[in-house]
Amino acid sequence: NSPSDLDLLVEKYESHIIDAKIAASSPLPNSQTYIDPRIRELNNERNFVRKMFQRLRNPPLKTKLNQLNKRINKLNDKIENDSPAPCEQHFFRDLTLITATYGPQCLSSCHDWR
Repeated sequence: NSPSDLDLLVEKYESHIIDAKIAASSPLPNSQTYIDPRIRELNNERNFVRKMFQRLRNPPLKTKLNQLNKRINKLNDKIENDSPAPCEQHFFRDLTLITATYGPQCLSSCHDWR
């Protein structure tokens, strides 16, 4: 048993320990997608009303459930169409409009176009 053999055995032993630790540990959870807090709140309310309707079969609860679904869909469409996604917002933060006096043909001739 030479020192190089012992080093090789120790490295092999360490690699087995590391492999066992990786196999025994739980995987990292996937990052959750962003859901607007207003939609999340409406989803929670809708799920509660759905459970109550399924338990009681009360027609007004079904009406309330349909109204909540409609509100969620409208709000989701409004959010998707009107505002940029959270990851895109920093691109639009410093956007300024270029007026006709500072249009593309004037950019080269104007010194103070900003």
